[in-house]
Amino acid sequence: MSIVNEKKSELNERQLEAVNTVKGPVVIIAGPGTGKTKTLVERTVNILVNEKVEAKKIIITTFTNKAARELELRINESLEKANVNIDISDMYIGTMHSIWTRLIEENITYSDFFDSFELMSGDYEQHFFIYSRLKEYKKLEDYQKFFDNLSNNTGKYQGDWARSSFLKNKINDLNENAIDIENIQTSDVYINFIKEAYKLYIKQLYEANIVDFSYLQVEFFNMLVKHKEFLEKISHDFEYIMVDEYQ
Repeated sequence: MSIVNEKKSELNERQLEAVNTVKGPVVIIAGPGTGKTKTLVERTVNILVNEKVEAKKIIITTFTNKAARELELRINESLEKANVNIDISDMYIGTMHSIWTRLIEENITYSDFFDSFELMSGDYEQHFFIYSRLKEYKKLEDYQKFFDNLSNNTGKYQGDWARSSFLKNKINDLNENAIDIENIQTSDVYINFIKEAYKLYIKQLYEANIVDFSYLQVEFFNMLVKHKEFLEKISHDFEYIMVDEYQ
């Protein structure tokens, strides 16, 4: 059976080309309303049916949980329409953060976190996490000097809540921009304070067995870098990784 042939009438020439191209990397550039999701759905169905790839060997990431649920629904509908019975419950469909969380949980022996680690619910919880432990940051060398200088220059960050917010934002910036703070060598007391504050924050995360959204990606990356066997396992376990609307 060729699902692609049956879908020809539903896809334009370029969409069909994307659906049929299943060897090597593929980048699809298309504007709103051009059928990107439809193409992704039919490409996935083609891989499942014609390439005989197991659902558990496919990762599909998108930006929201709602979009992930829609993708799963549409893949199932396309399979049902083609009268093909394939269970896709083992497929990794979700946001990048939800997929990282699942992979860390399934491979926790390679992580510095423990079983049943908790994922922070959002910005406020992370802010309060730092605020409730601010006394530990106050023990760091140059804490007061750093914030006195910051307050004098900006007129802000004079209270514990505001200072906790500053630390949270700075830590997230480092994580989101994949900055390896350990490799920053400087005599600047302010940069060195941020280095020490960052290291303290990560230590607090591990002690509490809780992780925020920005550090989740760092933890997964560190697992790949530090453990060759984990990298080999991931490379073996997955044949296709598709990213919906990469930005």
